[in-house]
Amino acid sequence: MDLKAVRAALRAHDPALLLEQPEGQWLDAKAVPYALRDPRAVEELAKDVCGFANGGGGVLVLGIATRLVNDVEILDAIVPVDRALVDRDQIRKLIRAHITPAPRGVTVDWSDDQQGSCVL
Repeated sequence: MDLKAVRAALRAHDPALLLEQPEGQWLDAKAVPYALRDPRAVEELAKDVCGFANGGGGVLVLGIATRLVNDVEILDAIVPVDRALVDRDQIRKLIRAHITPAPRGVTVDWSDDQQGSCVL
């Protein structure tokens, strides 16, 4: 699956299509949302977004756990994310505040298959 197909699956609200895909240069998954009250978590978010911005783009999915197979993280299972735990506006603001120049084209949205995965 390429980046275009991953984005299409998420826009179609079918994040399960990402399962079994390997993490890589343009795809990363986190089982749980960033704890944005923790400065280290904000730094990690900024680092992850910067990596994609500097590499030509990518997708960071919150709400999908991974498993390690032959030293490669594979997207393994959807982990429901409580929408109350994700402040999309705060994520956008933190990205703009901690990355200079602010990356263009960053979207923070839900790809909801009734399990609630958040997409950056």
